[in-house]
Amino acid sequence: MPEHLLFRYILHTTLVVMSKHGGNLKISIKFALPLLSAFIVGFLGLLGVGAAQAATGSAGYYGPISGYSYNNWSEVYASSRTYAVARVRTTASSVPAGYMSANARLFLSNGTLCRETGHVYTGGAAKEFSLGTNYSGCALPSAYYGWSVTGAWNGGGYNYYYAPQSPWVNGV
Repeated sequence: MPEHLLFRYILHTTLVVMSKHGGNLKISIKFALPLLSAFIVGFLGLLGVGAAQAATGSAGYYGPISGYSYNNWSEVYASSRTYAVARVRTTASSVPAGYMSANARLFLSNGTLCRETGHVYTGGAAKEFSLGTNYSGCALPSAYYGWSVTGAWNGGGYNYYYAPQSPWVNGV
């Protein structure tokens, strides 16, 4: 239920209870605790406190490279901390060890890179590989977005590709 509707419901319920008791607010503990809990949750919701956020960019595509094609994504999460995730997946059933790499990168909304993992390569055969930054370490408050780079083995080295940027989320 949207916060403004929850607040209106709580206010209406309180006024109904008051009118039934001659204007005096007399409610039992059985009714008061859920009412108080709903009020607190609604109030915190209006403030935006404690709301976990996540955003995933659209899928990128590249290949074939050494016979394999790939999709890649950029993701950003804000819950108890703000971090970015790079995700790459082959369209095949799997690729050999070392054929995929990912570099998760977290940016401030002004375009400043504030955290990245550096490229990490798959250690075994894999269908999908994802990697996240350990924490934001950036100036708060800010909006953040992820913009990952993933790589594919070309037989003699790596080709690197930017995944589409994720939408912004507010940091924690």
